Amino acid sequence: MAGVNGAAWTTAELRPAVERALDVIGPGRLMLGSDWPVCLLATSYTGWARTRRARRASKA
Repeated sequence: MAGVNGAAWTTAELRPAVERALDVIGPGRLMLGSDWPVCLLATSYTGWARTRRARRASKA
């Protein structure tokens, strides 16, 4: 998170990396990881959870 674009990142900026990981690894084998507490430099835990939910909702 902190390496994407500092505190100004968007869900859209993360989408290509997430989609690529899903294509290569597959949804059955892909695991959620984190660089906590470093990610707190760019977002809160709530912000990260909101991003994950938005990605799931876009695929529903």
